[in-house]
Amino acid sequence: MELDLEKKIQTGEFPSIIYKFRLWDDEPNDHIIRKRTIRLASPSEMLADYPEASLPVDEALITEENLQKFALHTAQLQYPHEHRSFQEKEAQRLRSIMRIEDPEHRREAEYRASQRNDEVLGIFCSSIDFEDVYLWQTFAGLGTGFVVGLYTRKIVLHPLISGSAGLVEYYPTGNPPKLSPFSYNDQERTAKSLTEIFNIPDKYVKEKEFRIARTNRKRDNHGRIAKYAERDRIIQLGQDCYREILLGYDISNSDKSGVIDSRDRNLPGVPIYLTEIINDKVIKKQVL
Repeated sequence: MELDLEKKIQTGEFPSIIYKFRLWDDEPNDHIIRKRTIRLASPSEMLADYPEASLPVDEALITEENLQKFALHTAQLQYPHEHRSFQEKEAQRLRSIMRIEDPEHRREAEYRASQRNDEVLGIFCSSIDFEDVYLWQTFAGLGTGFVVGLYTRKIVLHPLISGSAGLVEYYPTGNPPKLSPFSYNDQERTAKSLTEIFNIPDKYVKEKEFRIARTNRKRDNHGRIAKYAERDRIIQLGQDCYREILLGYDISNSDKSGVIDSRDRNLPGVPIYLTEIINDKVIKKQVL
């Protein structure tokens, strides 16, 4: 994973620095400086107007042939040492109790999957860009906030994260990619999960989003992935994770002082830059 990440950064496929837009005196969001922490949010907390970390099933694949194939596959997994005739008989029994053709059943399954994602999935969202005025207007109070630049490699490989990471892919709004309702191995299940996490509508393309996601590492008493406890969503960062802090072009003097004082206490040596808008781009001005 580390070598693959390094290669992607070196080739420019991944950014070397990711940016988090914030407002000062907006706890807990400003804890990224105040306490040197970030948080892995559940999908529902992201308040998206689309099904976050969820994509629809390709109903065209729900055919009798595919249902029979999947039933036999399941029977062979459950009874790998039994005779083929036994497996085929068990496959017929499994096929008889399948309900995937029922739209109501699919809706219930999607709801349960969404609830489960909320319990076990954590996502950290960032941007690969700090120059776009739109980002400052949308996520940093019209330029009154600040931005923290974090080293991509340090965050992705953080021992409390070590999650899946990548640029978000944008699909045409209202026309999301569809997933097969059948998975035949763990690799297929993982690939589908990542497709759901890293695909969002293209009306958000200006956010230039880079995501890091991971499921909870802890297990419950039944061996299943445990629900996140709030303390497990909070990730303490080392100073070496921080590259720079950029103050908004319209930040107030009091907020500027607050950011600087917190930097001096918690992140000594991390440069702070003033910014200004030139030719419709936010650029670094002088360093403080």
